[in-house]
Parts: sequence; C-alpha cells; structure tokens
Amino acid sequence: MPHDIEAYEGGRAQEEAGRTDRLGAQCPQALVGKVHRVVLVGSSFSDPGDDWTRWDCFDQDGVKVHSRTVPGY
Repeated sequence: MPHDIEAYEGGRAQEEAGRTDRLGAQCPQALVGKVHRVVLVGSSFSDPGDDWTRWDCFDQDGVKVHSRTVPGY
C-alpha cells in the first residue's frame, strides 16, 4: 500500500517542487511559486509490481497543481 515518505511546506516545498534532477518533482517553473505543500509518496516493498515514488504538489487551497511519478525508486 502506498505511503507518505516525506512532506514539505512553504519555502521548502517550493524548493522541492523546483528540483529538476531525475529524482526531483520537476514542477514547471510557472507553477513553483504557487506550491505550498509537497508530499512524496512511495510504494511499499510488499506491493505487487515495480517500486515507484510520486511527488504531489499542492497550492495554498490544497488543490493538486502538479504530480510526477518515477518508476523504480
């Protein structure tokens, strides 16, 4: 079952949202300033199939403005 690995808010969330490395959220620059919260979600070792992680980026109102899934991490 997927679970939250990390969560960031405020300026730290914007830093994480703006990461462009291959394991970063890679949120489009036009949206980074709107991000208030980033949640890193991951699969569990006991889940069937391949492992994955997902970055979910939310604005101040809790609306998801960006999401990126990386397989195998």
